[in-house]
Amino acid sequence: MTVSLTTPISVFGQKSVEAAAEMEAAASQFSQVFGELESNAFSNLSAIADETGIIEERLRGSYTQIASFAKTTGIETEEAMELSNRAMRAVADSAAFYDRSLEETAESLRSFLKGNYENDAALGLSATEYTRNAAAMELYGQSFNDLSESQKQFTLLKMVEDANELSGAMGQAARESETWSNVTGNLDQEMTNLQASIGQHLLPVLIPLIQNVAEI
Repeated sequence: MTVSLTTPISVFGQKSVEAAAEMEAAASQFSQVFGELESNAFSNLSAIADETGIIEERLRGSYTQIASFAKTTGIETEEAMELSNRAMRAVADSAAFYDRSLEETAESLRSFLKGNYENDAALGLSATEYTRNAAAMELYGQSFNDLSESQKQFTLLKMVEDANELSGAMGQAARESETWSNVTGNLDQEMTNLQASIGQHLLPVLIPLIQNVAEI
């Protein structure tokens, strides 16, 4: 019986090209969101990765999306980056503590920052009108509804951080950095990084070829 390697090789090649394309798109989005502060954002993301034991590529998408959302509300890039720095630390700790995926937890936080307060339980807190006002008064000396969009987001994020501290979740990502879940998650991402590295050499050849076929 003859075993053909053609199919596995072609599947790996396709996955490599797809991984490379996704990596390029993520890098482009990162550059567009942070602009002149891209190197600062990259350094911050690297520091968060070192603290949490989660490799950068697993964090980058959510990190970029949180900053991008913040900027759509009128927040300046530097402030949006600060929000992302704190948010991703909170996301990493919450995900580890409540045994949820990074992506799922980041989406819950992003939704919460947008004002969907029903996601509060998923983040381990209770965001009632009373608690939001109390947090706003503590930070800015005003009721929550009187705050600017920037102040509202930082107030909500502080509520998540405080909840993590009270529950014992703060620092959980670092404590679980060598657990099976995190190590295998990093390994999966490293495999994707390897495929993307290979795919980067294939893309310049395949894109013109596909363009020519499309024209035909």
